[in-house]
Amino acid sequence: MTLLHEEIEKEVIKRIRPTEEEKELRDKVFSLVREKLEKFLSEKGLEADIELQGSARKGTWLRGNLELDVFILFEPRDKEWIKEVVFPVLLEAAKELGPYEVRFAEHPYVRVYVLGVPVELVPAFKVEDGSKAITAVDRTPFHTRYVLSKIKELGEQIVDEIRLMKAFLKGIGTYGAEIKVRGFSGYATELLVLHYGGFGEALRAISKWRPPVVVNANKDAIKRFPNAEVIMLDPVDPRRNVTAAVSAESLSLTILAANRYISKPKLEFFFPPQEGEVRANLPVYLIEFPIAKEPPETVWGELKRIGNSIVKNLKNMDFRVTRWHAWTDEKSFAAIVIELLEDTLPEYEVIKGPPVWLKNANDFLDAHIEGPVWVEGYRLYALRKRRFRKVDEAIVSIIKNLKAKSLKLENFNLSKVEKGKGWLGEFLKGRKAWM
Repeated sequence: MTLLHEEIEKEVIKRIRPTEEEKELRDKVFSLVREKLEKFLSEKGLEADIELQGSARKGTWLRGNLELDVFILFEPRDKEWIKEVVFPVLLEAAKELGPYEVRFAEHPYVRVYVLGVPVELVPAFKVEDGSKAITAVDRTPFHTRYVLSKIKELGEQIVDEIRLMKAFLKGIGTYGAEIKVRGFSGYATELLVLHYGGFGEALRAISKWRPPVVVNANKDAIKRFPNAEVIMLDPVDPRRNVTAAVSAESLSLTILAANRYISKPKLEFFFPPQEGEVRANLPVYLIEFPIAKEPPETVWGELKRIGNSIVKNLKNMDFRVTRWHAWTDEKSFAAIVIELLEDTLPEYEVIKGPPVWLKNANDFLDAHIEGPVWVEGYRLYALRKRRFRKVDEAIVSIIKNLKAKSLKLENFNLSKVEKGKGWLGEFLKGRKAWM
């Protein structure tokens, strides 16, 4: 094992290595799920292989984050067959296993909670190799086999190094390919460590990355993936970029954190504190929305769209927004938090008019007949009373003109905040603990 800062990393490994109790729980939950699925599939005359995939199968999950990906693998058929025939059977099984929710990717799947453990029931097809995938998830069994073969080749110690990298990326906020993060998926994180040969080697390489980053291909890959910030080809299907989801912000944060950890290591990279108060006495406003029962990706997408729209409108009104953040628990609550340099503007604003020789110069004069108008250079300028001076009033007006499917905009709550915990506390600090 190649450690950069041995004392810190050994302490982290102690905290993130799954316990024997978790491993036993994994096996018990999988056994229960497999038994229930076999029963329902048999009753419907369906044949399938039921396999555990993902980090639970590979042993690369972090303590306290056990999730099971249970794949139900069928002989190849039309994709619609999964929706029409298989999905209703998975739904029946889920109802007997525990609390469940329907989720959507390329086709619907079910997340069910068994003995408190999240279990995803994912229908897929058995294909010859990853390049012949009919649906996106058909590659997953090949991903699992590839990672397990590399672990066998490099030795079991590489598993701890994979966990270190997952904990590091999670701690800095770039772990996960979903829309709320747009960072590195679990599989991409595993590939990074396997490609570079360890946590330390991977972090040193990342510290030297410059966009666009090409990890395991030649520079021609940039032409194939022109919009990608990071290009890392899937070993089981080289036509696919495993890191396609990574945004410029996530890439930048990862490079910065790698450099910072190498020179100034501390536990906060892996375990960031989550309580904070407003820094620099800047005004911060929290907008809370109830959410409708929609898939998490839909909620996150609309939440970020609404946030962008609010911030754009505030800037057009001359409010100086420094930064903002969106968050949802994906069940009942969503929020947008906005920090500004000031929350009250002067009573009047300067309006830039046309050059004096244009025909609409007269219209400009008439439009501002009751206020000051002057010439500066070749242009007319006027002073006008603002429609909104206070940011809370502006936000209320903006939201009234927005529409969303998953956010109940008409029931929003607006408040000024000074301190908070969790995601809000982290935002209020204004600076990540490791920086």
